Amino acid sequence: AVCALLLVCTAIVLRSEGRVTAGEIGLDTTGVWDIRMIGRYQGAAAALLKEEPGVEDVAVAWRAPLYGSWPAIVVTPSGRNEPIRAGHNFVSGSFFPVFRIATVRGRVFSEAESTAEAPVAVVSEATARRLWPDGDAVGQTIAIPPAAAYNPNFQRIPAFASARVIGVVQDLITGYDGAGDTCIYFPTSAKSSHNDSVLARMSGPQVDARRRLVAALNRVAPGVADLVNPMDDVKALLVFPFRMTSWIAGFLAAVALLLTVTGIFIAG
Repeated sequence: AVCALLLVCTAIVLRSEGRVTAGEIGLDTTGVWDIRMIGRYQGAAAALLKEEPGVEDVAVAWRAPLYGSWPAIVVTPSGRNEPIRAGHNFVSGSFFPVFRIATVRGRVFSEAESTAEAPVAVVSEATARRLWPDGDAVGQTIAIPPAAAYNPNFQRIPAFASARVIGVVQDLITGYDGAGDTCIYFPTSAKSSHNDSVLARMSGPQVDARRRLVAALNRVAPGVADLVNPMDDVKALLVFPFRMTSWIAGFLAAVALLLTVTGIFIAG
């Protein structure tokens, strides 16, 4: 009975590990680079990278995905009275094509909305179902109460008190802690000093792409980039614990199977 239980648990673990390592996280990290630098250089760096050969798209984000869950914000959806907590992020409109995040309904931010940090929002599918379970999220509004306690070093809240939902995008996982299924996106641009990451999708081998990126960034200012990190490596690092768990589970399953066969042989 114990051996059978071990085999069932192993099957569940291996199935979950297969889904994670297969990349079912709602975004495509292939060829995407996370670039960290001082905020005042981000605008110049983003503009320069857009003109570089091999760069397919450039975006900026307050928080890049896969580094852990995004901070939560309290909002009150139209048609309801109770406040709801959901993860949130500030991204430019090109964030979604950079990671190949599909638009399900409506649209994502225009360049003008990103630059102006307009009072609009894009929500994930899970967020849309949670906030408006009986209706379409596009065209709805969310009220954003003022934060009781606000630390600008770790938190960021919109400058507006309400936002209109203009689009719904597919769900994604921001970190393998199970968070990220609910997310509200607000617009930002490379001119903002609050963003952590410039994100670039590039073609070509990883080593060559890094060399070209660093050379381009050094034209903005020598050594301006604090970090030039391929998102594939970030994903691989987060997947590793699942791989390790599957290896241990596989070993235990082999032992359980051996004990089961031995027990049947002895009983016979």
